[in-house]
Amino acid sequence: MSLAARPGMLRIALLAVLVPALASAEPGPSVAVGLDYTFGHGGHVDELDLGMRLEAGLFVRVHRWQATISFPTHPHVRSSRPERDTDELVGLGVGGRLAYHLPVFGGVVKIAGGVTRRWMFADKDVTRTCTQTGECIAGTYVETPSYHAWAPQLRIGIGPEKRFPSMVMAASFDLIVEAIGLNDVPPAGIREVSVMGGVTFTIGGGPKRKRPPAVVAQNL
Repeated sequence: MSLAARPGMLRIALLAVLVPALASAEPGPSVAVGLDYTFGHGGHVDELDLGMRLEAGLFVRVHRWQATISFPTHPHVRSSRPERDTDELVGLGVGGRLAYHLPVFGGVVKIAGGVTRRWMFADKDVTRTCTQTGECIAGTYVETPSYHAWAPQLRIGIGPEKRFPSMVMAASFDLIVEAIGLNDVPPAGIREVSVMGGVTFTIGGGPKRKRPPAVVAQNL
């Protein structure tokens, strides 16, 4: 093969590699809104076993940044101190977090930070002593357990992501770390870092991003 023919062959080979890559490199919408949902389990706060975590969220994504408002629920919080808490409480919350999604190996790694307002309450009464809580001088009184806390959160996840022209779909395996302080648990409150695992599914959409005209062939 002559030297004059080699540049032409190199251009053809380079086009054969670049064209499929450019065709598959769909960036997806630059702005998207949608829903995500977390199924999780685990985590303790002292004598409270948080059990299952169900968390629905609404998000707005701009490029790789995502802001989410979510509503975590723990339908069965079990206590090893039933005389203080009853056998089972319900946990509800509302929170916000900001995440960055870093593309890796066809998926994403996400790192998020935020804060959650939490409530835990029972539907039964317990009998508490005045010396236990300091709410009275002597004797006992009946009260329905109800606790609340502000809980800072760190979330790290990894999983596949698929970006269409006007849609993004993803799933990730998440590690959720929350510093939960329930200050109104008698006698002096409980504070503990809770570590939970979960899976988050994400779906959202937005306007199709305009793609720049292809100039590869002209430059070659």
